[in-house]
Amino acid sequence: PNRFPGDPGTRDYFYIKLIELLRNLGQRDQALALAEQAVASARAAFGARDPQTIFARANRALLLHQSGRSRDAVPELEECAAIVRTDPASYRGTSGHVFSNLGSALLALDRIDDAERAFREFLHLPDPELRPPHQIAAGRESLAAIAGYRGRYAEAIELLRAALVI
Repeated sequence: PNRFPGDPGTRDYFYIKLIELLRNLGQRDQALALAEQAVASARAAFGARDPQTIFARANRALLLHQSGRSRDAVPELEECAAIVRTDPASYRGTSGHVFSNLGSALLALDRIDDAERAFREFLHLPDPELRPPHQIAAGRESLAAIAGYRGRYAEAIELLRAALVI
């Protein structure tokens, strides 16, 4: 798409870049405030169910989780996952982000069974383009940790071996 100042897609793109930079600099409060603006902007420009809005919401939820507020992140991610499940292919670029973030936030809350389901759901999305390689590797790593925790060591080894060949 063309990127010019009046394009809401461009604005959202730069929101994401600035949020990532602030987060990487350790300025999570500023990043979270900007993420709130990004969600409002995407919702106003594209609607509540648009992939750009879902991505912005999942990004905000990731920041909440990374700030120790996983209890606040999970309901947001569960809502996003419910929307994405209706048609994962229409949420290309968003689906993996939603399910991998949901699994991570659920792990932080010791909801191991739910986290495992979220990671497995991500790994079984119908279209390979919905699962970027780095997220596949991270999902397999998380599932390997869960399998190891449960004493399923052979499964853990296979998941980690599979993560190496992506």
